[in-house]
Amino acid sequence: MKFFSFFIQGIVLLFAPLYLFSQEDPIVILEGEFTAHEVNRAYFNSPIATYNDAIYVAFVNADLQLEVAQKKDGMWQTAIVDSAVYPSTWHSAASIGIDRQGYIHVAGNMHSSPWQYHRSTLPEDITNWEFLGQDAGENKGHTIPATDAKESWLSDGTAAIPGNQITYPFFRNDRNGQLYIAYRECFYCDRSDYYSREWSGGLAVYDEQSQTWTRIEDVRPWAHDTAYVAIGLHFAFDARNRMHLSWIWYPHYKKDGSHDTTPNFPTYARSDENHSTYQRADLQALNLPLDFSQSDTLWPPFDLKENNKGYFERYTDLAIAPNGSPYVVLMPKSASEGRKRSYTTYVPGIGWIEPQPMPWAATRLLIDGNGMMTAISGGVRIHRKKLSEHDWKTYKIDVTNGGCLVTPDYRYFDETGKLRVYAVQNKETKQVKLLIYTVEFEE
Repeated sequence: MKFFSFFIQGIVLLFAPLYLFSQEDPIVILEGEFTAHEVNRAYFNSPIATYNDAIYVAFVNADLQLEVAQKKDGMWQTAIVDSAVYPSTWHSAASIGIDRQGYIHVAGNMHSSPWQYHRSTLPEDITNWEFLGQDAGENKGHTIPATDAKESWLSDGTAAIPGNQITYPFFRNDRNGQLYIAYRECFYCDRSDYYSREWSGGLAVYDEQSQTWTRIEDVRPWAHDTAYVAIGLHFAFDARNRMHLSWIWYPHYKKDGSHDTTPNFPTYARSDENHSTYQRADLQALNLPLDFSQSDTLWPPFDLKENNKGYFERYTDLAIAPNGSPYVVLMPKSASEGRKRSYTTYVPGIGWIEPQPMPWAATRLLIDGNGMMTAISGGVRIHRKKLSEHDWKTYKIDVTNGGCLVTPDYRYFDETGKLRVYAVQNKETKQVKLLIYTVEFEE
C-alpha cells in the first residue's frame, strides 16, 4: 500500500504542522474534581456523557468502587454502582451512556469476564440501579473465574447485552440519540484454554421501547477472524447518521507474549444510514461478521521501525468531517522511532493519505459541522485548526497536574459542537485526580 501527499482544500499534506500557542484563550470551566484510583486509567472507554444539561461521569474511586456522579442545576451528587472493582489498570475503567428516555447505562469492572452492566431504574436519576449483567462470583473483573461462577463464564452469555468474557466497552449515541455499544468478547467461550478463545469485536444497539440490547443485524459477533482480534473498536456518526468504525486487527493472544511484537493492522468500515450494510472507504461491500481478509489497511505496520515492543497500540479514535470523510487516529508504539500518534483520512480516487502527526501526541480528535478540527492531548492542551488550515493553535487548559489521559464527552460534542473533557492523571499512585472541564471558544 502506498501513501500520498497532495492538496486538500487548499493545503499541502506534506510537512509536519507547526504548533502555535494562541493568545486568544478560551473560557475554561472546571466543572468538578474527584479522587479516583489509579486503575481508572484507560484509553478505550466513554466515561462521560451530557443529557438535558446534566453531566454524568463514571469512575473507579479511591476505595476501588465503581462510582457515578451527576451534575444537575450546578450541584454534584454521587452514587456507588459496584462496591468491588478488581484492580486492573487499562481494563477496569467504566463507560457510561444515556438512552433517549434518559436511563443511564454503566458497564465496567471487566477483563475477559461476564458483563458487569447496570442501568438506572429511573430516567436521569442515579440513586437506584438494577444489575443486568451476569454473575461473575467474587472474582469479577479478572480474567480468571472463581470456582463458584466458572460455568457462567464459559457460556455464550446471559446478560442483557449479548456476549460474554467482555473487555473494552464503549458507548456512543447516533445522531438520533439511539445508544450503541462496542466491546471485545469471546468467540469460543467454552474453551478452557484462554488463548484459544478467538476474541472478537462485538457491536450492539439499544431499543428503548422493549428496553433490550440486540446485536447489529443479529450477527454474532460483528467482527471475527481466526488469526486476529478486532480490538480498540471506536465509532462515530456523520451528518447522514452513517456509522464509521475504526479498530486494530491484533494477532490472537499467545502465552509467550509474541502477539505483542507481531505486526498488527489498523482498519476502518462504514455503514449505510440504517446501519444494516457495511463497506470499506473505497465502497467495497463488507459481509458480517467482518474478517481480516475483507479489510483495508490504513497504515501498514511495515512502515514502522521493527522493534521488540510491537507496532500499533490497541486503541483507535476517529472523527468525521462535514462531508463524511473519516479521520482516524492511530497510535504507533513509542519504540517505533520517527513515527508518533498520527491521523489519516481517505480521499476518493487517491486512498488513505500519509499519516499526519497529531499535535503534542494527542490521542483524541473531533471535527465540528464547520470543519473545525479539535485535538486533545494530555497536558491538558487543546489544539485547533480548520480542515483548510495547516498549523494547529494550542491552548493550555491545565498543565499543573502532570500528564493526563483525556476523553471528550462525545455526546455533548455531537449535539452542541462544544467541548467537555474528562481528564484523569496518568500516575502509578493509589489516588489520582479526575478533572472535568468545559472549554468554550468564541464563535
